[in-house]
Amino acid sequence: MNDLFVLDGIVNVNARDRILREIVSNTLAHRDYSSGYPAKMIIDDEKITVENSNLAHGMGALDLQKFEPFPKNPAISKVFREIGLADELGSGMRNTYKYTQLYSGQNPLFEEGDIFRTIIPLRLNNKITRQAIAEGAEVSVKTIQRTLKEIDNLQYVGSGNNGHWELNE
Repeated sequence: MNDLFVLDGIVNVNARDRILREIVSNTLAHRDYSSGYPAKMIIDDEKITVENSNLAHGMGALDLQKFEPFPKNPAISKVFREIGLADELGSGMRNTYKYTQLYSGQNPLFEEGDIFRTIIPLRLNNKITRQAIAEGAEVSVKTIQRTLKEIDNLQYVGSGNNGHWELNE
């Protein structure tokens, strides 16, 4: 995981460190300590996956806009607030979204169940459709298609909608 410093208001912060702080703090503060299931954090080239035992209050993916925080271990959460590892109820999820967006341009995934799973994408999404390029450039899709074909070191690999463009250096 590379360092990436971003502006948070007027302060320069390390997005990677903020993401890790939030997911580790949330893992500890929201864990079901009566379960023998071990907490796991797996970091690979594409993502961070965290799994933790959980006292579920729902099932499935959590939506930041509809999410209603629920304190699972209020005493631990209080200690974390007092030592600066947590701000307020629900701030961990909001901060994880914020810093993951700044780090990779993608949204994290939070899945609630008996095992709570957090997936943090680490790489910028390098895929874009011709339609999205056309909308961003305020030109037609045909113009984008014609322009892509005119670039000498760019070639289309695959066929139809299953292909992609590659830059030949």
